[in-house]
Amino acid sequence: MANRTLDPLTLALAQDFSVTAAAAALVVSITFLPYALVQPVFGPIGDHFGKDRVIKIALWTVALGTMACAFAPVFWMLLALRVMTGAASGGIIPVTQALIGDLVKPAERQVVIARFTMSMILGQMAGASVAGILETWIGWRGVLFGCGVIVVFSAIMATRYIPSPSQERTQGFSVARVLSNYRTIFRNPRAWVCYATVPVMGGLGFGLLPFISPVLEAQKNGGIREAGFIIAAQAFGSLLLSLALPLMLKFIPRPMMVIGGALMVAISLALFAMGWHWSVQMAIFVFFGFGWFMQHNTIQFEVSEISQDFRGSAYSMHAFFFFTGQFLGPIVYGQMIPAIGIGPALTIAAVLMGLTGILSGLAFAHLSRVNR
Repeated sequence: MANRTLDPLTLALAQDFSVTAAAAALVVSITFLPYALVQPVFGPIGDHFGKDRVIKIALWTVALGTMACAFAPVFWMLLALRVMTGAASGGIIPVTQALIGDLVKPAERQVVIARFTMSMILGQMAGASVAGILETWIGWRGVLFGCGVIVVFSAIMATRYIPSPSQERTQGFSVARVLSNYRTIFRNPRAWVCYATVPVMGGLGFGLLPFISPVLEAQKNGGIREAGFIIAAQAFGSLLLSLALPLMLKFIPRPMMVIGGALMVAISLALFAMGWHWSVQMAIFVFFGFGWFMQHNTIQFEVSEISQDFRGSAYSMHAFFFFTGQFLGPIVYGQMIPAIGIGPALTIAAVLMGLTGILSGLAFAHLSRVNR
């Protein structure tokens, strides 16, 4: 929620700080660069010193940093605080996914990951939709402060209820050992497929979100409030996927879920460019969210199988590539949309998403046959 609350508020930030929409969108995307850059460090730290400790410290940092963002007097200070909270966020979701991998058997793991993702989606959905509604009443600063209060509560609950594992990895922490662990990870060809796919997914999928409100305004089709509803619809589609996943896994091979999800996203991007009424766009983004998380959840499972000994490092490297894509995505869209228009920009994104999904799905199918 903390990372996605500002998604529909691009126009409000641009007006308040007298900057362009592209510059305001940077406040959204800037969190994902430090998020990505800290991953090669957070993963090994969690593997060696305890994943629970990393999660708790990171949550408190995000909580206090988000509240501080609400009081930023100038644009550069807001950017700096978002960099800090983005870096701290890197110690929460990937490390928690690695902890799930440690605790849950492979036969049950993808469903548990989906349930974890569902809780994350609920936060995204609340952040986007509530922010779009409340901004007109309490402003973007009030929205961020309220978000910070909620994350403080989350940090309190995590500190109290996430137990320390009875067995901790106590070997000395060294750069040489970390590099050796990463070399082990990259010897697995599955890692190359996962890490090559997720930057495209993160960049072209989520990179569009900060531009939904400017696009709706340009189409005379709504603004901040409607953008919040559309982004929440994407999260709702992801929620539907997490509920349907146990049944889908009985009938659909995982490689086909990667391919099918990518094609659903490609179709959604092409439909969004057509500029239908914002209520229709909401339905399109439900479809988008279902397909995007169908692909993403399957790749998350594949990451959990890369290395049992260094699962935290494997997940953190996954997050490094994924959030590098999320950082670059808004920059790419910010250049393409003014230059060639929303239609051609989203057509290019749709083609790249579809091709990436097909190639990665075929690669996973090949690796499954080889492993058998």
